[in-house]
Amino acid sequence: MLDTHFDANPLLFWEFVGVASDAAFKEGRVNRARMLLSQVPPEFRDFVWKYRSSSISGFYMTLKGHSYSAEALAISKCGNFLASRSNDGLIYIWDTNRGLIINCLETQLSKSRLLKFSTDASLLFFSNGKSSLCKIHLNDGSYEDLINDANLKITTVIMSDTANKIIYGTSGGEIGIFDVESKKVQFILTAHENEVQALALSLDGIFLVSGSYNEIKIWDLVSEKMMSQHTDDYFSLNSIAISPDSKYIAVATIGKCVKLYAFPKFTFLRNLDGHKSSVNHIEFSPDGGLLFSCSDDFSINTWGVPSGKLEKAYRGHTATVFKILPFPDGNRFASCSDDKTIKVWSQDSLAEILTFFGHSDSIISIDINNSSKLLASGSKDSTIKLWSLESFRFECELGSHDDVIMRVQFSPDGQYLVSASGGLDYGYDANRDFNTLKVWDLNDASLNYSIKTHSSWITSLSFSPDSKLLCSGSFDGYIKIWDMQSKSTKCQLLIPEVEINTLTFTHCGMFILFGCSDGSVRTWNYDKHAHSLILMQSSSSINSLAISPDGNYFASVNDFNDITIWDLIKQEVRITWSGHDAVIRNARFSPDNKHLVTVSDDCSIIFWNYFYGSEQLRLTGHDDMVIDACFDRNGSFLATCSADKTIKIWDASNIANTSFLLNDKTSNQEEIDVPFQDAEIDLRTEKYRISKTTISEPKILQNILTSASQYSKAFWHSQIVVKSPKKIELWENFKKECLDYSEFLLFIKTCDSLLSQNNDPQELISNQRQWAIDKIKKH
Repeated sequence: MLDTHFDANPLLFWEFVGVASDAAFKEGRVNRARMLLSQVPPEFRDFVWKYRSSSISGFYMTLKGHSYSAEALAISKCGNFLASRSNDGLIYIWDTNRGLIINCLETQLSKSRLLKFSTDASLLFFSNGKSSLCKIHLNDGSYEDLINDANLKITTVIMSDTANKIIYGTSGGEIGIFDVESKKVQFILTAHENEVQALALSLDGIFLVSGSYNEIKIWDLVSEKMMSQHTDDYFSLNSIAISPDSKYIAVATIGKCVKLYAFPKFTFLRNLDGHKSSVNHIEFSPDGGLLFSCSDDFSINTWGVPSGKLEKAYRGHTATVFKILPFPDGNRFASCSDDKTIKVWSQDSLAEILTFFGHSDSIISIDINNSSKLLASGSKDSTIKLWSLESFRFECELGSHDDVIMRVQFSPDGQYLVSASGGLDYGYDANRDFNTLKVWDLNDASLNYSIKTHSSWITSLSFSPDSKLLCSGSFDGYIKIWDMQSKSTKCQLLIPEVEINTLTFTHCGMFILFGCSDGSVRTWNYDKHAHSLILMQSSSSINSLAISPDGNYFASVNDFNDITIWDLIKQEVRITWSGHDAVIRNARFSPDNKHLVTVSDDCSIIFWNYFYGSEQLRLTGHDDMVIDACFDRNGSFLATCSADKTIKIWDASNIANTSFLLNDKTSNQEEIDVPFQDAEIDLRTEKYRISKTTISEPKILQNILTSASQYSKAFWHSQIVVKSPKKIELWENFKKECLDYSEFLLFIKTCDSLLSQNNDPQELISNQRQWAIDKIKKH
């Protein structure tokens, strides 16, 4: 039965291979996941395959095994081995190519301040508590004490790059230089009055930097003398790093900031601001071009050196990140965390494709047409520009207004672009086109006509789905609906004593959803009613509204940086959370309905899992506030505009990074068990209801529905909405074609273990599939 089914529907089998890839990736076996995906033939590489592939490409592996926090890391010179130590005293040696534990060593139960491989990876050096430094021979597991002094209170310890010297700081402010070969302390520096909190050694072993609270000292280890001393308002130091070329020093404090200095004069260059909590560790990349930092905020940031630009923020850990270390090849780095995992990351470049330059002032609004070929931008410089998304070049300047362009909007049919301006708070000026709508004909890039009717800044525009109507909202409290053919006002609505900040047509085109300065979100059935209904009341002014592609939710953001998801079916708030460190300017749903994207004055773009309110990915690259964002129709591109006068185009197909698949459990997300055999369709409510069973990964069921049953619109929440008889019919047909529930469920459960039995890709289909079929037939 199964064999016949797969012959008739090979798409289902390849989806099972994708499910196995998901399971392997979740377990940290990324190479296995890549291998499985590589076997899928090109004709079956749909959007789900691309999503999986892009997710894996930004991440390398997760190493799981520790039962307690992993707080120390070491990487061998060859990059093939990684050592990690947790608070239970266990040291794991990992094969970084396969992600497997190859050795487990028991040490004293204590926090380790040192973990370092010898140059040939035959020895591992580590500290046991505050009074002991040891080495272990990895070939036979034998230990050897290097220093064991109960009176020695070691507060921090590092090792030279060649592993021939150990340098430690004590609670009494002394620094000891220990020679590994002779097993003797060469000399001791009386360095600080208080405990030594951080140490850093130059790559050549000549210069040493030590820190204690507000004081940093630079030492010449050849002459054994202090070169310079510096004080600053550090409060407390967590980490110091010297660049490989000895040109820069970075200092991480107990605060949120990393400070960058020129070395050896210790000239202050800049603060690196981006973390939300204490920075625990910093490390330069092997080429010195990047600085890594990790924090209590669960994130890892990479900074350009010496520019100080935040290059990328990595998120995937679910607890404090204690340490990061780059691999010698410079392409990967490792991190360890309080979530008991070690993650190995791939340093893929940001998904930014290019930047458009051309405007002379802040860009306020952008939009992409339905064919995804053109992008329009409106700026504070009063001009409207068109850009090609095919050639990624400037096309033309369409025209201008006499003041700020507040909004630009393509009509859904692609014939028109409408621009809206500000200029006057209240009133009219017959000689200037303040507070004006302009309709541009895209066939010949000419001005079709102008409309001047609002008495204050026009803040928002929206076309009806059929392109026949245009709606505008203004600070004057009016919402006006224009007939595009007659060029006249169809109807209008006044909300006294409030400003209209944002509005949009609903997908059916029958209602206007709008947000006001009084914090209310309202809906207006413009054909039937002369008044609006309040759906939701917020604590402050609504800045932006967006309706999800399926039409079941809308998102709102307010002045207090609260993001609210409203369930339009249940007519209730689904979830509210706070996001960004500054005012949120705009919110947009991704076309695949998986994420909400917000842009902010904090210069960042954040992808959210809007069902749980969890941050999935943060993009940085703009140098000033980000004001607007939009996706193309297919979700291939994300465009953002900023007060830095630029438009950035991001490859949205590759933006799905590690966190999209790895953040299975966030602080406000409970694990959901997905049933299959207990599922049923309730025709009265048209909802496909889900009760609990044993599949613990919702993405597996989602992907099977979207691919195997060709359910392009199905999505996973607490329920899968089936809104039409046609979809119900498709689902019923799929159930008839598919395996019975018990076989289907068993196949899902055993899929990865079955496919993992044989590592030969050529035998993946014939041997493993037949093995799976035989296994299921026995049940």
